[in-house]
Amino acid sequence: MARAVVLLSLAVLAATAAAPRDADAAACARFASSSGRDDASGSVAHPFRTAQRLVRSLSPGATGCLVGGSRFFGRIVLDRPLTLRGAGAHRPAIVGGITLTPRARGAVVENLAVRGRGRGRAAILVNADRARIVDNAISGTGYVDRNTACILLAGPRNAVVTGNRIESCTRATRRGLAAPGIFVGSALGTHVTDNLVVHTPGVGILLGPNAQRTRVVHNLVDGNATGVLIRGNRRTASSHNIVLANIVSNSGGHNVAAAWSGPVGRGNIISANCLWHGFAGNVRAPGVRLAGNVVASPRYVRRPADYTVRAPACIAKRPRLVGARFRALPAFRVVYHVRALKSRVQIVSLSLAGVAPRARVTVRCVRGCSARWSERARGSSVRLPVLVGRWLPVGAVIDIRTTASARAGAWARISVTGLPKGVSIAHACVAPGGSKPISCRGFG
Repeated sequence: MARAVVLLSLAVLAATAAAPRDADAAACARFASSSGRDDASGSVAHPFRTAQRLVRSLSPGATGCLVGGSRFFGRIVLDRPLTLRGAGAHRPAIVGGITLTPRARGAVVENLAVRGRGRGRAAILVNADRARIVDNAISGTGYVDRNTACILLAGPRNAVVTGNRIESCTRATRRGLAAPGIFVGSALGTHVTDNLVVHTPGVGILLGPNAQRTRVVHNLVDGNATGVLIRGNRRTASSHNIVLANIVSNSGGHNVAAAWSGPVGRGNIISANCLWHGFAGNVRAPGVRLAGNVVASPRYVRRPADYTVRAPACIAKRPRLVGARFRALPAFRVVYHVRALKSRVQIVSLSLAGVAPRARVTVRCVRGCSARWSERARGSSVRLPVLVGRWLPVGAVIDIRTTASARAGAWARISVTGLPKGVSIAHACVAPGGSKPISCRGFG
């Protein structure tokens, strides 16, 4: 059956109080709720009142949960390896901020709304190696005209920042502020992936002056003073950083840039990004290798309320928390005749039915055989002669896909299984510009 339109989107939920689900309760050692008491036991039925009391009660490696819809005030300090998580359907809010000290190695902050306020250096300050900041909503709405970051990584190794929505890292009433969204100031091996960084009066993602071996992949960075900046100072320079497959748009300065006031960083790469409408230009990055970047409008549905991406050139680069909307090719059927033995199978005939006319058909052996074939379809049926007559071992895998410009593709995988059926076939889709199969669930 034809799929006319693919629509992947997010549901935006109101932040109302919600009791933890059974699965949350099972995963949490202790709880805190704004309706609890600090002299309580910390159980799901008798939670603590403050987040810091919850943290103090946890042993290393334990998980503490904040009840959804609750609000907690003040700065929370994590000084041991534990997980602080929002439980329930709606994120609880921490109004103040979070600090992960070096002793919080491997700590996790997950599914919280963190609003920077007070005198902290950032809404979330990370000094801990292997810390993970995951699926949070982070802002600096409690700061006014301050050069504060939403997330500041100062010294950690192998930290991960993924799946967060980051915006408004200070409330600005004047120009000239530097309030970055994600500031990898001095860190090694940081992974910054799948974040939405928007509308902060500073750099969206700032690497430097001493960011080493950072990977910045599949982020959407829109409407910031500068998009992504790699930099150094008079003594050191950020090096071996990779900025790959992001959407960077509508920056007040450049969308991607590099700046050196001393030594020039080495081994930095800016590649395969979708760039659009930098006020000062899309790229200004001396000393950085540039490869395969595309200048194209992401065609957001309605920024800043809805960042759903509609441009085929940009869809595959979006973070996972941002939706996509595009037309898709119809699914095809694999028509085959095989001779099956216990350990091998012979392909007698192989063809496709229901192919979109003029689509590009590609066949590729990915395991257990070696063959590649590609041709443009002249009609809805396509014969695939490349493997006909071949005996393939059990475990061999063949990928087939149909693609067309500005459309999502259709994909099938043939796995050789031997007796009794000979092969099994799985179907999926391919996003425009993408190479990996994705689920077709929810496609229109």
